[in-house]
Order: sequence, then C-alpha cells, then structure tokens
Amino acid sequence: MKKVFKIISKFVLILVIFGFLQPVACNMKGFQLAETLLKYEQPNYTVAALGLYLTFFAAVISLVCAIVILLSKHKISDEREKKIDSGLFVVGIAGIIITFICIISEFNFDALNYGSYLIISGWILSLIFRIIGKDNS
Repeated sequence: MKKVFKIISKFVLILVIFGFLQPVACNMKGFQLAETLLKYEQPNYTVAALGLYLTFFAAVISLVCAIVILLSKHKISDEREKKIDSGLFVVGIAGIIITFICIISEFNFDALNYGSYLIISGWILSLIFRIIGKDNS
C-alpha cells in the first residue's frame, strides 16, 4: 500500500504542470511570467524566473521518471529511486519557495493567481503522499 502512495505522490505533480499553464501571477502564465521577469535584468527577478523554471522542470522530470519506472521491465534499485526522487523533490520545493518569496516581496499576495495555488497544492499533496508512503525501514 505504501508503494501506491509513493506513486500517487509523483502523479499529483500534474497539478504543478497544470498550474504552470494557468495564470500564475500578474495574469501571466508560468512561462510568460518567467520571460517577463528575465527581461527586467534585476537579480531578484532573475532568481524568481529561475525558480519558476526549476519548479516546472522538476515536476515534469519527476513525473517522467515515475512513468519510466512503472513501465520499465528492469527493476531500479529502491536506493537509486529514492535518491533521484528526493533530489527532484528538493529542487522543486526550493524553486517554488524562491519564486514565491521573490514575487511576494516585490508585489503582494494579490498578484498571485489560481495557477500559483495549483502549483503550491501539487507540491504540498506530493509531500503528504510521500510522508504517508515513506518506508520506515
């Protein structure tokens, strides 16, 4: 049963991808917001844009890895899977924290749109299912 929760923890990251494709902040989608932030060439904005990209690509790579592991005929070691999964999770969470700290410090919570809440919900649900599915061995 714990394996099911580990798999669900990866597939709820679809919320992160959907959230990124919706208006995230300032009525701009994720890629539009990142491109706009990069145009300003201010360090805080550049960090926020890189955080957005990290968040999105960590979710996509984690989802692709989950699909490959599920469909693979060759068994991947649990230790290697944990390392890959943990690394991507840390990168994604760091990206989301960096991004929203930069956006909120420059603007406020009113600048956030529903896409940002989908992104945050996806990572939080993933964390919850990771904790539930954690092996105690």
